[in-house]
Amino acid sequence: MFSLIITSYNEVENTKNLIQNILSSFNKNDELILVSPNLELKEFLEKQRKEFNKVFIKDFKKGKPAALNLALEIAQGKFIICTDGDVILRENAISEILKPFQEREVGLASGQPISKDDRNSLFGYWSHFLVNAAHITRQKREDKNQFFVASGYLLAFRNSLIDLIPENTLVDDAWISHNISNQGYKIAYTPLARVEVHFPKNFKDWITQKLRSVGGYQEKYIKESQQNMRSFKNESFLGVKLVIAFPKSFKEYFYTLLLIVARIYLWLKIIWVFKIQKNKTRNIWKRIDSSKY
Repeated sequence: MFSLIITSYNEVENTKNLIQNILSSFNKNDELILVSPNLELKEFLEKQRKEFNKVFIKDFKKGKPAALNLALEIAQGKFIICTDGDVILRENAISEILKPFQEREVGLASGQPISKDDRNSLFGYWSHFLVNAAHITRQKREDKNQFFVASGYLLAFRNSLIDLIPENTLVDDAWISHNISNQGYKIAYTPLARVEVHFPKNFKDWITQKLRSVGGYQEKYIKESQQNMRSFKNESFLGVKLVIAFPKSFKEYFYTLLLIVARIYLWLKIIWVFKIQKNKTRNIWKRIDSSKY
């Protein structure tokens, strides 16, 4: 028995499509918990005829960690699967992400995000480059039995391991990963559990999203952890290899050069926002409209 938690914010049609595409993965004892401020989705969920447990929770727009907590408080499944309302789960993604739990030492499993954007465009290429970098990092670290952060786009964990997530965290996936790892459990990478994602399509939205997802690694519990896997130094080491191997044309090498400049700017902005301005979480959480499809 599993509980699938979908957090959705003003993504009504996308969420409907997601639910319809995964209905075949549910059995009678499984559970779907949808957290959203959009009451239209409540009516849609109730109309689904397939027999399984369906729960709608009204979201009060306090951020994703708060939305997840509303679902975690009532989730009955032995395993919790988390995803977003604006993604596409590929066939068998749910069954694949549950496979690693056949091993008792596994407490958390991560799926593989796949960019749904056009590689020929600048920001589409950046998204393909970065999800490939994340894939290589997770695969290598799992092969060496090293810690890595599961992807928040699709992850699963044993329900008994997580009660509540701090609502002020910017990176709930990193918090879950560190918490479960600190309990002595292994994190598994399941690249066949694929989730298709749309990413920002302009620089303003790209910076806003990365400021939260990368800057969130400046949080105290991560910086003080010996398992911190994201830093400017770590990015630079992996980036050199990818800069040579990933581009397939002169245009893509040029796009890669622009990405390097953008990432340097991002890290300078992270230093400014988090270390100098000491911004609070509420000032960082902003909706990224250009990544919605």
